[in-house]
Amino acid sequence: MIPIFAHLWFLYCLVWLVAGFAVVAWIARKLNWKPVPAWFVASPLRLLWLVPLTFVPQFFMVTTFGPDTAASPIPWPPMLAYYAVFFGFGALCHGQEAFEKKVGRLWPVSLLLAIPALLLGLHWFGLRGSLFFTSASNHLPDLLANHLLCTLFSVLYAWLMVFGFIGLFRRFFSSGNRRIRYVSDSSYWLYLVHLPPIMLLQIWMADWPWPGAVKVLGICAVSTAALLVIYEYAVRYTFIGAMLNGRKTRRDTGSPG
Repeated sequence: MIPIFAHLWFLYCLVWLVAGFAVVAWIARKLNWKPVPAWFVASPLRLLWLVPLTFVPQFFMVTTFGPDTAASPIPWPPMLAYYAVFFGFGALCHGQEAFEKKVGRLWPVSLLLAIPALLLGLHWFGLRGSLFFTSASNHLPDLLANHLLCTLFSVLYAWLMVFGFIGLFRRFFSSGNRRIRYVSDSSYWLYLVHLPPIMLLQIWMADWPWPGAVKVLGICAVSTAALLVIYEYAVRYTFIGAMLNGRKTRRDTGSPG
């Protein structure tokens, strides 16, 4: 795998998910499956099936907090299953009026609860990791208990953040805003090409006597600004932009839009 393409791993995963969705949709049409009831995706009780379903593939991931990544076009089955839960839930929600009206209304509560979920998950992640490097590493019950709790809270954190941010963006970004739309349109381009400039800037700034936090912010700001300029003048209104986000027409005023 060429290093500058390694960050595209999720596109490989997405190809598999879309292919699987196409198969399931074809079967659903052939068997005349009915849509799931609205409460199944719109009620807070959805966590009673989403959390256990996500817990299973997350249980097999032990190297990081949260889901693993993989640079291979052939995905690791637990990782693919993990993202398939989120992809599948999104598909079930499509066209559900109850989901559009109800989900995210309690976004402050979701985001607030996500904080202890994150802290508890990181706590047990640290305890789990320490068992690999101490004399207690042969104490399987402790290792398993810490892993189960780390898995549970990492899954809870993921879903609380999902529903919290759905509500947050509906609350503050649901109305038309050209600037927000512009940044949204550019995000795919930024994702595809951000790694090379960031790597070059890291090499260039590695020996600078600046605080690490300043370097991080500087690299993000410079790379984002440069890529947005390229997006405006060489991508957005070209065939590349049409492939990424659909055809755009430049405004006469010259302002982004």
